[in-house]
Amino acid sequence: MAGTLARIRESRENSSFADFAESAMNNARGNSGTLLSVWLNSLAPFVHDDAQSAVRCVEGFAAAARVAEKSLSTPVEGTMLTVMKAIGSVKNLDDARDCAEQTVRETTSILPALSETNVVDAGALGFLYVIDALAQVAGQPSRAARYDAEFLTAHLAVKHRQSHASKDSGVEVMATVTADLLTMSTLRNSLEAMGDSLSIARVGNGEPARWAVHVHVTTEEAAISALQAAGEVENLRTTSLGH
Repeated sequence: MAGTLARIRESRENSSFADFAESAMNNARGNSGTLLSVWLNSLAPFVHDDAQSAVRCVEGFAAAARVAEKSLSTPVEGTMLTVMKAIGSVKNLDDARDCAEQTVRETTSILPALSETNVVDAGALGFLYVIDALAQVAGQPSRAARYDAEFLTAHLAVKHRQSHASKDSGVEVMATVTADLLTMSTLRNSLEAMGDSLSIARVGNGEPARWAVHVHVTTEEAAISALQAAGEVENLRTTSLGH
């Protein structure tokens, strides 16, 4: 997620918001990275790459949260998704940071696995740093040092619990697939039967449609075959989930 933060800060000089949002999608890792990239790509149409973009981007927070939630086969509260939804009604970036901070604190009480260790959800915390980076682009001072002290140093480490994954081993499969909506609906059903932690979200508004796919499966062969049968597969990545 550190690379995403850097690109947010540099986007007004070196590239468009849409460019780094797509880059985040192409390089996403894990559940939180994938969900963040979906949110960024959904926010991109609301950002117009001028001096006021970061200020006005709050107008797209609610829409981006809806797309992110719809991309998940089994949405779980107390995660990054909860923070995305919480900031959907704010009016400015300072309010967004305040709201996100409080929501991150509340993840400890929402997720039982976190209450046992009294730490916040790592994905939610990472998203808070993203909102802080957007505020910096808009000219606001960073709160990162404060977040470090409250959420990281105080707990020594924030343990990210994949509470929505039922497996503790297997393979994480991620890819971009070019296919029509009906085909992707069929693919979703197939992948749901194979594994969990499934998310599928459209990338951009171009035609033919491109979709970002993320799933955890026991073995990768069947999932990859299903992806290839659905359409053109790009940027295929697999990572072992074994401990």
